[in-house]
Amino acid sequence: MRRLSLCFLLLLSACDDEQVAPFDPSAPPGVRVSDAGVLYDAQVDARTSSRRDRSVPPETRDMGPEVDSAAFDQVPFAVETRVGDRRTPAGLSVRVGCEVLDQQGEPIPGLRTVVEVRPDHGFSREGDQFTGEIARDYELICTAPEQGLRDPTPAIWTVTPAAAAVVTTEVADTELEAGDETEVRCRAFDAFGNAATPERLDVRVDPVPDQFFDRVDAEGRRWLRFTSAGTFDVTCAAPGAESAPGVPVRVQAGLPARLAVGLFPSRPVYRVGQVLEVVPQVTDEFDNPVPEAPVVFATAPALPGFGVGRYRATPEGRYTLTAEVQPPTFEGRHLIAEREILVDFGGPGIVCDEP
Repeated sequence: MRRLSLCFLLLLSACDDEQVAPFDPSAPPGVRVSDAGVLYDAQVDARTSSRRDRSVPPETRDMGPEVDSAAFDQVPFAVETRVGDRRTPAGLSVRVGCEVLDQQGEPIPGLRTVVEVRPDHGFSREGDQFTGEIARDYELICTAPEQGLRDPTPAIWTVTPAAAAVVTTEVADTELEAGDETEVRCRAFDAFGNAATPERLDVRVDPVPDQFFDRVDAEGRRWLRFTSAGTFDVTCAAPGAESAPGVPVRVQAGLPARLAVGLFPSRPVYRVGQVLEVVPQVTDEFDNPVPEAPVVFATAPALPGFGVGRYRATPEGRYTLTAEVQPPTFEGRHLIAEREILVDFGGPGIVCDEP
């Protein structure tokens, strides 16, 4: 009996030294903790046990997330067009550059690129600086020829006219009759020949006529109306711009509208034998002289003629001298004027052998 008790105590002592296998309640049935993925057992106090964690070295603990240290070359994926200012006046430069990108959108330096421009003229280029000359829209397209890349969305570069540098003048009709209108076209251009729009356009007439009218109609067209006869130089002008040579406009007097007569010499009494001249003064509706108007002269009673509109005062008596303008006349008016003279022997006579 004592032997059995002693054997039981020895067996119980041996069981107390056996460590119980760890248990994970979340592991599948029948799977040990180490089989379920436990890397190491909890370390037992060194004073009571010699078991330590030998699965993971201490120097490898708390190293943070894993980092992929492999380096990959950038693969060209796209090319994009960069334009400094997409709207510039003619004569002002703009910088144009190309950028090759990888799949992450990161730039890849050192690759050759080419800028295509459509249309391919109307501008100048120096390096990456483009200067517009002809005002219009240009398409800027970057390409990377060696990589076979081309920007699918061209950049639009708009070149606008620069400030007006010269102003020209056009006159629709340069031969006018007093009272007529003519259209004047003023055009401004920049230094590259692009049509410009100055702040103000003026019309100058030299010499300045006595009567002159300038108007702009509802459509923006400019008209000049001359009522003074003569030859005038019409010139368009704009602030800060040079004016091209003007256009001469010749204005003729209109149809005869009024008639007056004078006598030369003018005397209260003409001596017998004296020569006098009837001087007609024909004017249009604007009082412009009409020197070439057809005039017919007559006297009653008749006096001896001494040239056109000239008479010898003889014999003594009273005479009526008449001047009449022949048609056409303004509004069909009947233009006639007359003067009365007295011929007498009051003083020595004057004899003329020739006109």
